[in-house]
Amino acid sequence: MVREGNAPTRTSGLARLLARLTALAAAIASAAVPGAATAAAPTDTGLRPVDDPPRVLVIASQRTERGRHGSVERAEIMAAELERLGVGTRVAGDEALTSPVALHAADVLVLPYVACMTIPARQSVAAFARRGGGVIFAYFGGRDDERCVPLVGQGTERRYLGRSHYGGNTEWADLSPLMGAWFLNDVEQERATFRVSTASPAGARIAHYAAGRLSDIEMWRPTMLWTELVQLHRAPAGEVLTTPLSQTARPLVVYRSAVGAKDARARRGAVVAWTNTYGAGRTAYLGFDIMDLWHPWASRFSNGAPAALTADAVMLGLVDWARGGARTDARPGA
Repeated sequence: MVREGNAPTRTSGLARLLARLTALAAAIASAAVPGAATAAAPTDTGLRPVDDPPRVLVIASQRTERGRHGSVERAEIMAAELERLGVGTRVAGDEALTSPVALHAADVLVLPYVACMTIPARQSVAAFARRGGGVIFAYFGGRDDERCVPLVGQGTERRYLGRSHYGGNTEWADLSPLMGAWFLNDVEQERATFRVSTASPAGARIAHYAAGRLSDIEMWRPTMLWTELVQLHRAPAGEVLTTPLSQTARPLVVYRSAVGAKDARARRGAVVAWTNTYGAGRTAYLGFDIMDLWHPWASRFSNGAPAALTADAVMLGLVDWARGGARTDARPGA
């Protein structure tokens, strides 16, 4: 893992341990095979190895951390997990979002809870996707301005896509076309079971890496489990579209069941994570609490090893699929 510029250094003990173990494994591999890339020798994850790892840039947002705790820790955890899976990553701060040099060196941009963004930053991310870059949002990417105040009601562009439990319309400004779905609600429930949809190209890549071992994911939390419920392709009756919904959005993770859900729409088949295309690029959105499948707490509040392997396959398959917009060669499931 490479940390650049003003990227924060605070991380969890588990992430630090994973990073050190990854660095040690990479050093051993490089010493054994002169000139070998460190990302080409993943640990024994139970997944098929990635032959040609994408270049991934993970943003650890100090701007978000000042207003909404959790961005930096999640960035470190996701970066360490990608390294463990054999994908070399760079970790950088908010300034990388508007750096042509940083973005040019990346195939895929991962935004773990990067909620607070400037207008130039969101415009830069949109341009990165249009040119063929992959963008993975993990909860609330760019929902707030640089002060961590929700954009809705500020008159920025009025390009909102849905409603939020946290206060009415949700606005994403320049990032709206990248998400492309209508946000129905933030749903609270006691527990839920989810399934990866393998019918889409991204799902096919995930299934490839899982090698027949995909499982349903069961999740629960003592403080209640949350999901972001969305609708693809069309808005609910009576809602006013302020930006067109994408017709290329595809389900990625869907409900199998829910217990104690506060919204009746949280039912079998409802979408909580999805993929989209924008320009030449590919995008994906992982909602809360789906984005925390790689967090240390997930092992205590999920169905353990089966969920962990499926989550790893999602991570690996998603970054591989997302970088496909920048590639010229065809590959299975692309």
